[in-house]
Amino acid sequence: MNNDIQMVLNDYYGNLLNLIYTVATVAFSVKALLSLNVYILLIIILQIVLLTINPFLFRKPLQQSKENQSIAKKDYNFKLTDFIEGIHIIKTYLCEKIMTKQVNEASEEINAAEFSFAKTQMYANLFSMTVGYVCNFLIVAVGVYFIYKGNLTVGALLAILQITDLLANPITTVTY
Repeated sequence: MNNDIQMVLNDYYGNLLNLIYTVATVAFSVKALLSLNVYILLIIILQIVLLTINPFLFRKPLQQSKENQSIAKKDYNFKLTDFIEGIHIIKTYLCEKIMTKQVNEASEEINAAEFSFAKTQMYANLFSMTVGYVCNFLIVAVGVYFIYKGNLTVGALLAILQITDLLANPITTVTY
């Protein structure tokens, strides 16, 4: 319980507030984009759909990494507590090196679990960033095409790009 309180606060309550903010931002931005260009709105909706798939792709590996991290912290706290509380007995029986080795191994397990989680999270972020960059490229390409055809102004494309940036940050944060 002591190890996981901060994790629960960050992963649940912080994300809940971000989710509410994102839904409001998406609703207002979609309304604005609808009035500017429907085709670019469809590209942005595709981006949103792909970004919302991301958590489902990486949910199990991230959950497993978090669980391994929590177990490693629990084991480390258990071994460290045993070491500290039993220091007199450890010194009496001359097994200080063995116990120190066990505590160090538990510490290394925490580091390995945290590295595994960070690596999995980086893959999830890489997917999100790739989707974002590809969709931004498509938005600019389609926007330039519509400017060339006379169906869109440069100012409208700039407004679309601003709204897209406004949308991308909260959605990326929620998927993160």
